[in-house]
Amino acid sequence: NEYKSYLSCIVDTYDTRMYKLDEAAIRKVCSGQIITSVYSIVKELTENSVDGGATIIDIRLEEYGLKSMEVRDNGIGIPKDSRPTVALPYFTSKLERFDDISALRTYGYRGEALSAICAVANLEMTTKTASDKLRPTVLEGPGH
Repeated sequence: NEYKSYLSCIVDTYDTRMYKLDEAAIRKVCSGQIITSVYSIVKELTENSVDGGATIIDIRLEEYGLKSMEVRDNGIGIPKDSRPTVALPYFTSKLERFDDISALRTYGYRGEALSAICAVANLEMTTKTASDKLRPTVLEGPGH
């Protein structure tokens, strides 16, 4: 069978040993499942804005989002105690336990979007809640 010999040729060509990816590679591979384009970044950030109670969302793209993008909103902001973990994988404000998933009324819940964006881009986030007395807090850097 011609098809069968072609498949065996492919298998023989590649090294079949298994290797564990380093943490940076794992983050980039996993991020690729969430962040696939400029559109997906804008979508994730817009959903975060809506989940944060925003009624006004301003999206600005420079060079179609390839050079930079900015999403501003009038949402509730991120509380001070949540800021250190805001872009860490699997940290979420939507779930405390898996059982909470059935009561979700939000777009996002897995705590993956910001972490995935940090894996493929530099992120600067400015946030302020109504109770913050001082200027907004800026969080920046890849991967937090």
